[in-house]
Amino acid sequence: MNPTLLLASIAAAIIGSAQAGYIYIYSPYAATQCQPGTPCAISWNVAQDGPQFNRVDIELLAGDAQNARVVAPIALGYDLSQGNNYLWNVPQGTVPEGDYFIRMKGVGTDYQSYSHSFPISFEPQPNPTVVPTGTAT
Repeated sequence: MNPTLLLASIAAAIIGSAQAGYIYIYSPYAATQCQPGTPCAISWNVAQDGPQFNRVDIELLAGDAQNARVVAPIALGYDLSQGNNYLWNVPQGTVPEGDYFIRMKGVGTDYQSYSHSFPISFEPQPNPTVVPTGTAT
């Protein structure tokens, strides 16, 4: 067998097996700005072959990857059959301003998936400017 083809086949098998059953959290991410007292969407994709569990714990974490700590549970035992989105109301007064990330853990398993880091800020979001359209009379 061609050594290049053999290496490509092994790499494809490793990549395919590494992605089996994974959950990819794509929101929130760095450009997302969640604010206390307002809903913040948590969204994810599940690999086609799906994980080997049907419930996850969704948690808010702070710190760097090596020293992360759970700040607050968001949804414990969330049933994945309910969809790939969870609308989280960021609690007021309990979460300080700063950078955070989401962790989803498979209930009863060692599986964990992490979101990108995103800010929780107390600054109000700017309101979009509405420009009237129409014709002058």
